Formats: sequence, C-alpha cells, structure tokens
Amino acid sequence: MKSSQYFSMDWQYFCRLMRQIQSYMDKNLAGIHDLLPTHGFDDTVSKLAFATSTLARLEDFSSQINVAMKSLSSSDAVDSPQQRSAEIERIFAKYDSSMMIFARDTILRLDTAIAKLKESTETLQHLQEDWRAYVTDLDSFRNWLLQRALFSKRDRQRSSFEELNQGGERLRNLRDTFRRLSGKRLRVDPELEKLDNDYKSLLYRMCHRESSSPSLHETPEPDSSKCSRTGILADLLQTVQHIKSDVEQADIRAERRRLDPSRDEGGPYNPVHESSPASKPIIEVKTHMDP
Repeated sequence: MKSSQYFSMDWQYFCRLMRQIQSYMDKNLAGIHDLLPTHGFDDTVSKLAFATSTLARLEDFSSQINVAMKSLSSSDAVDSPQQRSAEIERIFAKYDSSMMIFARDTILRLDTAIAKLKESTETLQHLQEDWRAYVTDLDSFRNWLLQRALFSKRDRQRSSFEELNQGGERLRNLRDTFRRLSGKRLRVDPELEKLDNDYKSLLYRMCHRESSSPSLHETPEPDSSKCSRTGILADLLQTVQHIKSDVEQADIRAERRRLDPSRDEGGPYNPVHESSPASKPIIEVKTHMDP
C-alpha cells in the first residue's frame, strides 16, 4: 500500500496534468471548428495533418489521465467515459473539492474534442481523395485543350471544331465538382477560370477562322483577308502558348511535390489554395504559322 507521501505526489501530478490538458485545448482547439469546408487539395492536406496530430495529442492526454487515475483510485477498472468522469469526481472530492467543476469541464471538453476530431479526420480523408481526383481531371482537361489548340493549327476540317465544342460539358462538370467539394462557399476556382477563358478564346478563334475560310469554288482571297487570317492565327498561337505555359507551371509544381513527398504528409495547419496536378510530358508548340 502506498504511503500518504506517494499519494500526495500522485495527486500533484494529476492536477498538473489536468491543467496541462486545459492549457493545450485553450491554445489549439479553436482550429477544429474551421476544418470544413476545404478549399482545395493542399488546403485539405494541411487541415488533415492538423486534425490528425491534434487528435493523437488529445488521445495521449486521455491515456495519461487513465494511468494517473489508477494511482489514486480504489476502482480497478474504468470501462466507459461516464465511469471515468464519476471516478474523477470522487478523486477530486477526496483531495480538493474546489477543483470539481474544473475537472468535470476539462474531461467533458476533452472527450467532446476527441469525438469531433475523429469524425472530421474521416471526412477530410475522403475529401483529400476527392480533391486529388479533381486536380487530375483539371490537369487532364488542360492537356486536352492544349492538344486541341495544336490540332487546330494543322487541321481546318469541321471535326476539330466539333470536338473542341465538347469541352463545354467537361468545364461544367469540373465547376460543379469544385462547388460541391468546397461547400459552395467559393464560387470559382482561379485555375478553372483560366482554363475556361482559354477554352472560350480558342473556340471563338476557330469559329471566326472557319467562317472566314473560302471554299474550293470561291475566288482567291485578297491580301487584306490573308492579313486578317494571319492575325487570327497569331492570336491562336498566343492562346496555345498561354495554355502550354500553364501546363509547364503545373508540371513544375507536380515535380516539387514528387521530390518532397512530405507535403502530402502534412505540416502545421496553413491553408493553401493552389492545387498541383500530376507530372505530364510537355508538348512542343511550333511557332510557324500557316500562310
């Protein structure tokens, strides 16, 4: 049997532990209410890392409480949160009843935070995969758009325009996915809007070029029309180069992520709104324009 001196030491340790837990929760629990919604893949990774590390710390505190209780309690087993709360109240009633409310509030707050973080962590894990798929689809559309832009420079057939016209449905699906994942709080994704502008610009140029192209039975176009068509092609080339630049920047970000995989493992909660697609080959754009 322990002497009163050892019980006194155990009691002092138990009180210090309760104060330490209260202090930690005061400093860190405010962030658990802002975990959802998320605003992109990197934001989700950061929030998931914060939720996971905070949950692990709180569960460790909970284990320490159970160990400390055993040194002060006459009960051999505590099987439920309700039994633990009741046992803690008996301990404080025995040693210092003035701290009863403090102890009860601390334990309740701790158990509530653990339950909330478990739920949030599971949700964030699913969101991380959904955002990863969105980034992949976004990057796939970017490359598809670049391919269509390159193809339109070489081919004047109707098929290239009809295929490009199908991109509108893909853009609508991407926009709907973004709003669903972001909880509809963010109206637009800057990366998606850039692609939307590039798509509309390319579609407009192709429509304009097709309407101004002469048939085989028409007389040769005058020099002024040739100059106009050259200007359109120059604008088209600029659009292609713009899209190509976006692809290159996306590849650079993906390569940095590949070389530093710890980014996916998370760090301190620091939301970032930029998403990084997977690495893909860069397609060379010929700067020669059709006559």
